Amino acid sequence: LRAAGRDDLKAWNEQSPDFLEAENVHRVCYFATKTGTPVNIVHLSSREALNEVRRHRLSPDAPPMYVETCPHYLFLNDESPAGTYAKVNPPVRGQADVEAMWEGVLDGSVTTIGSDHVPRKRATKDKDIWAASNGFPGTGMILPILLHEGYHKRRVPLETLVKVASENSARIYGMPGKGSVEIGKDADLVIVDPELEKTVDPATLESNSDYSPYEGMTLKGWPVRTLVRGRTVALD
Repeated sequence: LRAAGRDDLKAWNEQSPDFLEAENVHRVCYFATKTGTPVNIVHLSSREALNEVRRHRLSPDAPPMYVETCPHYLFLNDESPAGTYAKVNPPVRGQADVEAMWEGVLDGSVTTIGSDHVPRKRATKDKDIWAASNGFPGTGMILPILLHEGYHKRRVPLETLVKVASENSARIYGMPGKGSVEIGKDADLVIVDPELEKTVDPATLESNSDYSPYEGMTLKGWPVRTLVRGRTVALD
């Protein structure tokens, strides 16, 4: 691909295709089943890889197999105008894989959402696709993407989004004080305005990074207040 002079986001997808991801996932799930070891597949990005997890889960000897995907695999595809700003591993895939990730959220195959936050500077990205750094900032965009792409665009129930964004993570990672709103829990809460529309501006994302692959996009649904142990730490 490099020898052919390719310098585009789709080439980054083609150099690390979905079947390589699926083969890695198969290997992990296969040995997990043989050894009875629970596993967590992180940053899953393709339908083919997700189908491997689904297949292995059918085994009567299958241990827990958790799957995490990321906001960018639910939103960006390999034709994104973000170009090198959207370079990441695994690569952002085609739109069919984006839809597959949402199917996984809806049917429970995808258990958690993680940001894979990499807060580098724009200068590390302003290069060709082969030389640009991998990864990009993502933490501040989890809820806007879940609300805009999930709740509004695909009518994904809010309860489902809360499960993958919070409840399941607290359970899987052993944090009993978090993940639900109950007396005695930590009162780590976020309030969202599902109707609030904002244009993505890296300067307001509270990150070391000075760019975003979503820069300039208008999304509907944003957090407006965050509380940590009952104390407001972020407002509007």
